[in-house]
Amino acid sequence: MNNDIEKALHECQAYAQKGYDIASNTWNTIHQALLAEERKVKKVDKQQGKISRLADEELIKKKKQGLASFMEMDKELKQDLSYLQKQQKEFSVLVFGRTMVGKSTLMEIMTHGSGASIGNGSQRTTLDVRDYHWQGMKITDVPGIASFDGREDDRLALEAAKAADLILFLISDDGVQQEEAKNLAELRRLGKPVLGIINVKLGITEQVRSLDMKRLRNKMAERERIETICNQFRQFAGNFQQDWGDLTFVPVHLKAAYLGQDKNPELWEVSNFTAVEAYILSKVQQDGCFLRIKTFLDRVIIPLQGRMEMLYENSSSSLTEAFEYQKKCQELTEWNKIFVEESQEKFDNLYKRLHKKLANGIAEFAEYNYDNEDAGEDWKEYLQEELKLEAGCMSFLQERANKCSRKRRELMDSLKTELTFAGVNVEFDDISMGSISDTQFMSSAVAGVVGTIVFGPLGGLLGGLLGGLFGDSKAEKIRKAKKRCRYALQDAMDECGYVDQLMDGVANTMNEEIFGKGVDGLYNALAQMDAMLIGLAKEEATGAEKLGVLLNQLNCQLLHEAEGYVAAQEGKNLVLSVDRIARIPGEVTVVYDTVASFDGYEAQMAKLLGEKVELRILDNAGKLYGEMLKRTEELIGTFRIEQAGAFAKALNEEEVTVIQPIERKLAEIKANDRYRLVYQYMTMPIVQ
Repeated sequence: MNNDIEKALHECQAYAQKGYDIASNTWNTIHQALLAEERKVKKVDKQQGKISRLADEELIKKKKQGLASFMEMDKELKQDLSYLQKQQKEFSVLVFGRTMVGKSTLMEIMTHGSGASIGNGSQRTTLDVRDYHWQGMKITDVPGIASFDGREDDRLALEAAKAADLILFLISDDGVQQEEAKNLAELRRLGKPVLGIINVKLGITEQVRSLDMKRLRNKMAERERIETICNQFRQFAGNFQQDWGDLTFVPVHLKAAYLGQDKNPELWEVSNFTAVEAYILSKVQQDGCFLRIKTFLDRVIIPLQGRMEMLYENSSSSLTEAFEYQKKCQELTEWNKIFVEESQEKFDNLYKRLHKKLANGIAEFAEYNYDNEDAGEDWKEYLQEELKLEAGCMSFLQERANKCSRKRRELMDSLKTELTFAGVNVEFDDISMGSISDTQFMSSAVAGVVGTIVFGPLGGLLGGLLGGLFGDSKAEKIRKAKKRCRYALQDAMDECGYVDQLMDGVANTMNEEIFGKGVDGLYNALAQMDAMLIGLAKEEATGAEKLGVLLNQLNCQLLHEAEGYVAAQEGKNLVLSVDRIARIPGEVTVVYDTVASFDGYEAQMAKLLGEKVELRILDNAGKLYGEMLKRTEELIGTFRIEQAGAFAKALNEEEVTVIQPIERKLAEIKANDRYRLVYQYMTMPIVQ
């Protein structure tokens, strides 16, 4: 190991410690945020339990599962930071590639091995994560990706990549694969610098003849063919909303390098492996210190950003669900207006029918009972068995209850369908009319009225009427007796207000059971669910916003380190002024500043960060918000900012400020991964 690389690696250690300190402090903040989130979920669970008419258990289940995954992330992050701290003395290079592409051969070259680990081209030879050392650096070999049964291998490889400072991504010239590109996309999302190595395949043996050397030279000289293959691979980037135009590929013949090292200088030279070594050493000397601190910071930034975005997405989901409850409240309100008007009309008609039926019943009863001494008792029986006015009332209530019940069921079935369509699986309990559909309560509402109002002097008044009519003919006596009987019955009914009492019972039942429990009860339950979801969405959005502030601070710190690094290399003093950026690691960093820190800012920063850098110059800091609005519109089209939460204020919940796209659908917006920048521009959920 030469002195230059030794010095560079020593300097890298100091930067690694700085990165660890920053990352560790940030983890403490994230940990506290997650504990707060746990308390919020418990609060919602308690709220849910109070809403007896609706049981959206899926909501709480989803929130609890999400919390569990976040707590697991918290645990893993702490473990990762601890691991990185232990490994901070070593600059880490990871070799990544599919099975049978030449990874083991590459490792044998770098470690000057015996060749024992090199496979025969038909099976996996790297079954776990292995660490080696080269030039004072740790070189990690991981299981080959894209194997037939290598899903677990892919996971192990990607997990190991999180701790790496530099990735060597190995492909071959015998055909590129979609699965390889998928894994590279995952690596780029980790924000890792990547050197592409393309292994040129040409069979050679240990006894290299002059003809073989000529064929090899010709093969390695096919730069246009090789570059075409590399460009084909770069084109996969579009499938993952990424840009790999900056991805460097170095063509090598790994078998030639292995056979030629320390044995055949000519074969070694033709292999072009020195270009790989030169790239690694140059990268460490030029950018190693920054890459070390970047490894630590991005190890926190990436899951932090993921957590922030997930909270915004959860907030959007909660709001989407809340809007469905709002719509059903509105639908129920509109339906109830018609239902009340209709019920009032039917109530009035029932009142008229009861009076008419009672009058006809009195006339008929008097016709046959004008001289009946037991008329009082018989009249009661006649009311119940023949006229059945109570039954008419109960029939009216039953019809109204059935209609209300059908609407409730229709509304709740529709709500379930719409929530399912929106991606929410939910089952509702206790949504039928329950007691309202039971005739027992109706019977109790109208029963007993006869018993309290009919018994009295009626029998004595009717008894002997005929005998008291002196001087009249029998026919006249009967006519007058019937008339007096009718008047007596009518007076008795009017005095006790029989029909009015029945109708009062009907009205009370309508108000308490059907309008109250049936309509208002459901409305209140829907409104409470809406308010609870709005409250949850508010807490999720607030939590995301807090994490966003922390994310911006970390990204700014990373950017300042990068700016300072470039400035130091150029011998310049740099005044750090950037306090707002938007970033998707491995893809793009959008910087907002009032002045460019140095010439060629975007190109130099892009080279160092390994991702596209866009510098947005502002006339003054006060124009930042306007710039945020402009960039948001570029990403999602025209939009409006609104306050969501129809029932929130009424139930002491805060409204949620949201972005609502006007022209474009969310599915279309999210097809472009850069929409994620909106969360950093505007710090609010996107709903439609």
